[in-house]
Amino acid sequence: MKQKLNAIYMVLLLFPLFSQAQTDARLIMYPDVSQDKICFSFGGDLWIVDKNGGMASRLSSPEGTERNAKFSPDGKTIAFNANYDGNFDIYTMPTNGGVPYRVTSHGMADMIQDWYGDGKSILYASSKESGKQRFAQFYKVAINGGLPEKLPVELGAVAAISENGEKLAFTDKRGGMAPDIFIMDLKTLATENINKSVASDELPMWHGNFLYYLSDDGSPKRNNLWKYDLTTKRHSQVTFSKSLTCIIPP
Repeated sequence: MKQKLNAIYMVLLLFPLFSQAQTDARLIMYPDVSQDKICFSFGGDLWIVDKNGGMASRLSSPEGTERNAKFSPDGKTIAFNANYDGNFDIYTMPTNGGVPYRVTSHGMADMIQDWYGDGKSILYASSKESGKQRFAQFYKVAINGGLPEKLPVELGAVAAISENGEKLAFTDKRGGMAPDIFIMDLKTLATENINKSVASDELPMWHGNFLYYLSDDGSPKRNNLWKYDLTTKRHSQVTFSKSLTCIIPP
């Protein structure tokens, strides 16, 4: 969705928030943005700040690490990963704060990927049934928990679900291994590799009929934002940074 495109670069806007406290803002991680708020991880806790700037407030402070926050489509709920008892699971809480609600509870890490467009379910990755811990598979789970639905992808790393829930964009491996992005029609199971390149193409993000993603394709071989038009099947570069960019997938 559109606000997620800004999240990659929103961390740069957060640097001034901690300048008065002489805190190194490079420790800010995993930002996400709604229509009017930014949520991010700092010091193992979740923080939130107005999109137009101001004082950041800590949303969580229990023992354990919270990260990878994702705003729901209506911006009223935040889903996040937390390690409260030795393993990362998925929790939710109101955007204004509150007691975390546990959504998953498997012994393997369950890592948030995206919200479904209706705001009723969450897409996540877990290696609980893949046979090897380094390889994950994708699941859909209701926000109130319950038995998750396994998606028909043999192996996956990072994914995003289209706004209508009909298409899944994903990579089957992570950066450093030159991943390509695949799009699967969840009704027909037809799957297309949209990159087929030697570049690292990853972190897909849907916005209407376009799929945005990060790629180090082209000169000077640095991560930049690209977009793929599902109608014309053409790729185009959106940003043109020449500096080294480090992106850490969830």
